[in-house]
Amino acid sequence: MSTGNPQKWHKVYAGDKECKFFKALTISPNVGETGWRGKANLAKETGLTTKELDAIIGKYIPSGMVEIHPEDGEKVRYWERSSKKKPNPSIADTDKKKRIEAAQSSNSGSCASGNCGCSTTGSKKAQSSPQPATSP
Repeated sequence: MSTGNPQKWHKVYAGDKECKFFKALTISPNVGETGWRGKANLAKETGLTTKELDAIIGKYIPSGMVEIHPEDGEKVRYWERSSKKKPNPSIADTDKKKRIEAAQSSNSGSCASGNCGCSTTGSKKAQSSPQPATSP
Protein backbone atom coordinates (compact mmCIF):
# COMPACT_ATOMS: atom_id res chain seq x y z
CA MET A 1 0.00 0.00 0.00
CA SER A 2 1.56 3.27 -1.11
CA THR A 3 0.75 6.42 0.80
CA GLY A 4 2.76 8.86 -1.29
CA ASN A 5 5.28 9.66 1.43
CA PRO A 6 9.01 9.27 0.82
CA GLN A 7 10.91 6.53 2.60
CA LYS A 8 12.40 6.99 6.05
CA TRP A 9 16.04 8.02 6.04
CA HIS A 10 17.24 5.11 8.16
CA LYS A 11 16.05 2.67 5.49
CA VAL A 12 17.94 4.25 2.58
CA TYR A 13 21.02 6.15 3.79
CA ALA A 14 24.42 5.09 2.48
CA GLY A 15 27.42 5.50 4.75
CA ASP A 16 28.47 7.47 7.78
CA LYS A 17 28.30 10.88 6.11
CA GLU A 18 24.63 10.50 5.19
CA CYS A 19 23.88 9.06 8.62
CA LYS A 20 25.43 12.13 10.30
CA PHE A 21 23.51 14.42 7.94
CA PHE A 22 20.12 12.83 8.63
CA LYS A 23 20.69 12.64 12.37
CA ALA A 24 21.53 16.35 12.41
CA LEU A 25 18.47 17.06 10.26
CA THR A 26 16.02 14.94 12.23
CA ILE A 27 16.95 14.06 15.81
CA SER A 28 19.45 16.70 16.80
CA PRO A 29 18.41 18.86 19.77
CA ASN A 30 19.09 21.85 17.50
CA VAL A 31 16.18 21.02 15.18
CA GLY A 32 13.46 23.62 15.65
CA GLU A 33 9.72 23.10 15.48
CA THR A 34 9.58 23.69 11.72
CA GLY A 35 12.62 21.52 11.04
CA TRP A 36 14.52 24.03 8.89
CA ARG A 37 18.29 23.82 9.36
CA GLY A 38 20.90 26.08 7.82
CA LYS A 39 23.62 24.39 5.79
CA ALA A 40 26.32 26.20 7.79
CA ASN A 41 24.92 24.83 11.06
CA LEU A 42 24.64 21.35 9.57
CA ALA A 43 28.25 21.52 8.40
CA LYS A 44 29.41 22.62 11.83
CA GLU A 45 27.40 19.94 13.65
CA THR A 46 28.25 17.04 11.33
CA GLY A 47 31.82 17.92 10.41
CA LEU A 48 30.93 17.62 6.71
CA THR A 49 32.01 20.15 4.12
CA THR A 50 29.50 22.31 2.28
CA LYS A 51 30.30 20.37 -0.88
CA GLU A 52 29.54 17.06 0.84
CA LEU A 53 26.27 18.46 2.23
CA ASP A 54 25.24 19.75 -1.19
CA ALA A 55 25.91 16.31 -2.70
CA ILE A 56 23.77 14.57 -0.06
CA ILE A 57 20.99 17.16 -0.34
CA GLY A 58 21.05 16.89 -4.13
CA LYS A 59 20.78 13.11 -3.89
CA TYR A 60 17.64 13.16 -1.73
CA ILE A 61 15.71 16.14 -3.14
CA PRO A 62 14.29 14.24 -6.15
CA SER A 63 12.78 11.58 -3.88
CA GLY A 64 11.24 14.26 -1.63
CA MET A 65 13.17 13.18 1.46
CA VAL A 66 14.85 16.59 1.78
CA GLU A 67 13.27 19.96 1.00
CA ILE A 68 14.95 23.29 0.36
CA HIS A 69 13.36 26.36 1.94
CA PRO A 70 11.39 28.25 -0.75
CA GLU A 71 12.74 31.67 0.28
CA ASP A 72 16.13 30.83 1.78
CA GLY A 73 18.07 28.31 -0.30
CA GLU A 74 20.56 27.81 2.53
CA LYS A 75 17.98 26.04 4.70
CA VAL A 76 16.83 22.44 4.35
CA ARG A 77 14.54 20.08 6.25
CA TYR A 78 13.55 16.44 6.38
CA TRP A 79 10.22 15.52 4.78
CA GLU A 80 8.58 14.31 8.00
CA ARG A 81 8.70 17.86 9.37
CA SER A 82 6.87 19.15 6.31
CA SER A 83 3.24 20.17 6.09
CA LYS A 84 3.10 18.16 2.85
CA LYS A 85 3.34 14.94 4.80
CA LYS A 86 0.40 12.69 4.00
CA PRO A 87 -1.17 10.88 6.93
CA ASN A 88 -1.14 7.11 6.82
CA PRO A 89 -4.75 5.98 7.10
CA SER A 90 -5.50 3.19 9.53
CA ILE A 91 -6.57 -0.20 8.21
CA ALA A 92 -10.04 0.39 9.64
CA ASP A 93 -10.37 3.78 7.89
CA THR A 94 -9.20 2.30 4.58
CA ASP A 95 -11.65 -0.62 4.89
CA LYS A 96 -14.50 1.74 5.81
CA LYS A 97 -13.80 3.97 2.83
CA LYS A 98 -13.71 0.99 0.44
CA ARG A 99 -16.99 -0.39 1.79
CA ILE A 100 -18.74 2.97 1.49
CA GLU A 101 -17.47 3.47 -2.06
CA ALA A 102 -18.54 -0.06 -3.03
CA ALA A 103 -21.99 0.44 -1.53
CA GLN A 104 -22.43 3.79 -3.24
CA SER A 105 -21.37 2.49 -6.63
CA SER A 106 -23.52 -0.68 -6.46
CA ASN A 107 -26.65 1.07 -5.14
CA SER A 108 -26.55 4.26 -7.16
CA GLY A 109 -29.99 5.10 -8.41
CA SER A 110 -31.77 1.99 -7.09
CA CYS A 111 -33.59 3.77 -4.27
CA ALA A 112 -34.85 6.49 -6.56
CA SER A 113 -36.62 3.87 -8.66
CA GLY A 114 -38.02 2.04 -5.64
CA ASN A 115 -36.56 -1.31 -6.79
CA CYS A 116 -34.14 -1.92 -3.93
CA GLY A 117 -36.60 -3.27 -1.41
CA CYS A 118 -36.07 -0.55 1.17
CA SER A 119 -38.82 1.67 2.50
CA THR A 120 -37.63 4.65 0.48
CA THR A 121 -39.62 5.62 -2.57
CA GLY A 122 -38.32 8.34 -4.81
CA SER A 123 -36.85 11.14 -2.73
CA LYS A 124 -39.29 10.72 0.17
CA LYS A 125 -38.62 8.28 2.97
CA ALA A 126 -41.42 6.27 4.50
CA GLN A 127 -41.88 7.47 8.01
CA SER A 128 -42.53 5.03 10.79
CA SER A 129 -44.26 6.32 13.85
CA PRO A 130 -42.77 5.29 17.17
CA GLN A 131 -44.77 2.69 19.06
CA PRO A 132 -46.18 3.84 22.40
CA ALA A 133 -44.69 2.15 25.44
CA THR A 134 -47.02 -0.31 27.06
CA SER A 135 -47.06 -0.80 30.77
CA PRO A 136 -47.47 -4.27 32.32
